[in-house]
Amino acid sequence: MFDASGNLYGTTPDGGNGCGIVYELSPPATAGGAWAETILHKFDSNGNDGCSPSGRLIFDQAGDLYGGTYVGGGGVNKILFCSNGCGTTYKLHLADGKWTESVLHRFTGEGTDGVNPSGSLAFDVAGNLWGATAVGGAGDSSTCGDPNGGTGIFFCGTVFELSPNADGSWTESTLYSFKDASTGWNPYSGVIVDQAGNLVGTTENGGSALDGTVFQITPKGNGKVEERLIHQFVGEADGAFPQSGLTLGVAGTLYGTAYVGGGTAFTCFKKDAGGGCGIVFKLTPSSDGSTWTETILYTFLGGSDGAIPLDDRLALDASGNVFGLASSGGDFDFKKTGCPGNLPGGCGVAFEVQQ
Repeated sequence: MFDASGNLYGTTPDGGNGCGIVYELSPPATAGGAWAETILHKFDSNGNDGCSPSGRLIFDQAGDLYGGTYVGGGGVNKILFCSNGCGTTYKLHLADGKWTESVLHRFTGEGTDGVNPSGSLAFDVAGNLWGATAVGGAGDSSTCGDPNGGTGIFFCGTVFELSPNADGSWTESTLYSFKDASTGWNPYSGVIVDQAGNLVGTTENGGSALDGTVFQITPKGNGKVEERLIHQFVGEADGAFPQSGLTLGVAGTLYGTAYVGGGTAFTCFKKDAGGGCGIVFKLTPSSDGSTWTETILYTFLGGSDGAIPLDDRLALDASGNVFGLASSGGDFDFKKTGCPGNLPGGCGVAFEVQQ
């Protein structure tokens, strides 16, 4: 995330005290110079304030930074997917040249509370924060059932809201629990707010072919929301298992990736796992928003063009060209690249798709 002065902010899931950091990169004063790094926060070595930050940071209007950690927060150790806690949302406040962290919410997985906040947070016009947890919630079904033998923690995932209070604290509410194929499940990418004020995101699983979905959640007031699927992936035809977030384009279009599928000649995964090496897609709404049309902008072949796109979000330039990262491909020489664990070979690529 850039600020108005051109400084760049981000996170690492490890390092620092062992649980990751929040950093700032300041551009050089002269062309060709090195960027200067400043560590704004090191998460506690035990993860008491969160551990393994995930997703992009966002700013509020006052210049404070907000994000989430996948685990940590303290107090929960016996639940699957949790390590000294089930994750946090946090705020970094700048005063007198020093950044101070405060934890907004510690996820426990108890009741309807989610587990493992993943992807980016988003503000609505009223100043509330929205996000998603990859698992947890109240989605009790045979599709994404209880992996803890009756403890009530489910695989499905949630969408949550954080509302600010007058005393500076925040109140968290689980507004939606994913439950089965009809809703999608495992939203790893967080949410963004579209032009109409709806929340949109992706689920890795679910839909008619169980290959993942793009969902839309409409706030209805009084803590009520309505969910619908605006796209359901069908494996080899149009990609499968999206884990990346969405990017909002002009006229309400949405851009994203699916990390396998596409039905290319080079199969990165077996046919029953989606086949193909991933796609870049665009979703275009109808004039009334009732229907959406998918356009596949690019299908990865798994060679020098890359494979398995796993970026947090795509980026768009002023001309509408699409930029992102693929986690594999680029070079088939395993010995040369030193990335033997990647399929189909190579250490990944940075790509541009021109529209």
